[in-house]
Amino acid sequence: MTTVTVLLADEHEVARDTLATLLSSTPGFQVVGATDDGLEAVRLAMATRPSLMVFDSSMRGLSGLHAARRIAGLCPETRLLCLTAQEEAGAIRSVFDAGSHGFVRKRDGYEVLMEAIESVMRTRYYVSPEVAAFLLHGKRWQRLAPVQGRHAPEFTPELEALMAPPAPVALRYPRPMPRPGLREPC
Repeated sequence: MTTVTVLLADEHEVARDTLATLLSSTPGFQVVGATDDGLEAVRLAMATRPSLMVFDSSMRGLSGLHAARRIAGLCPETRLLCLTAQEEAGAIRSVFDAGSHGFVRKRDGYEVLMEAIESVMRTRYYVSPEVAAFLLHGKRWQRLAPVQGRHAPEFTPELEALMAPPAPVALRYPRPMPRPGLREPC
């Protein structure tokens, strides 16, 4: 198996160091650099030519999105995976517009991150199932709203009704039926 060289770019030191430790202890991965600054991420990518850059969309200096856009142009062989706390549909689309190959929320967990890395390194794109559902449902609401003359937030009662757990089914016989030949208790 080829070693995946990884550049980490995240403004939060704890997240960056934890991810570096996890990936370094995983066979087949080598962390070649880590930074909290977007300009430094571009410089490190040019110097190390990593197989993968895992970045946060917001960083000091140059934003993660601007850094990813530059790296996508300067190092086309580097696969880009955004690991961020942002979850808005516009932010997700911006990540892919910047040239990223995958999007993972920080709250998705290690297993989802590793699945995303595997997918991105196989020259695919990755979005977690929850994010994909969010994007699809958001598009559906935007498409339906103008037709029905309502805005997406007005669909909330209908959506809550669809997502509510079913009401318990009323029993046809609320109490056990007596057996023939037996008396009911007083």
